[in-house]
Amino acid sequence: MKVSTSYLNDLAILDLTGNEYRIVLMLADQEMYLTEIATLLGVEKANISRNVNKLISLNLLKVTRTVGAARYLKTNLSWKNSGVLGQIDIQQFL
Repeated sequence: MKVSTSYLNDLAILDLTGNEYRIVLMLADQEMYLTEIATLLGVEKANISRNVNKLISLNLLKVTRTVGAARYLKTNLSWKNSGVLGQIDIQQFL
């Protein structure tokens, strides 16, 4: 897992739950879908879904691909904390 210190420092000041931090760090290394995450963390899939949706809205996670109804997720390591909720990286549109 290659997560920079500045990324972790920016991540640390956010108001995230323990499971949200775990999800971000788990997905920095590999992509997974909701059921895999829920199984590894031992948490209900509905709770993981709520956490994932919050992390996607914060632009911390991105959907890498969709297979059927399964969304494969990965940590957005290019994320920078600008202090704006739901920030969008403008570079993805250029």
